[in-house]
Amino acid sequence: MDLVYAPMGKIKKKCLCCGKIMELQLTEGRDFCDRCFIVVCREVFSKANDGMTVKEVKEKIRKEIE
Repeated sequence: MDLVYAPMGKIKKKCLCCGKIMELQLTEGRDFCDRCFIVVCREVFSKANDGMTVKEVKEKIRKEIE
C-alpha cells in the first residue's frame, strides 16, 4: 500500500469581508479571516435575523466589522 502525502505549502488569500490578506495552508478552505469569521457566524446563525433578507444580513455584518 502506498502512502500519499498532501503538499504542505501556504497560499495567500483575501478575506471576502474585510479584504485582509491571510496566509493559509493548502488544505484550508476558509474565505474569512479569524476576526470576520466570528462575526459572520454569529450573525448568520442568530435567531434575531430570521426575518431578514440576505442583503440585510450582509449590510448588518458589514457595519459590525467596520
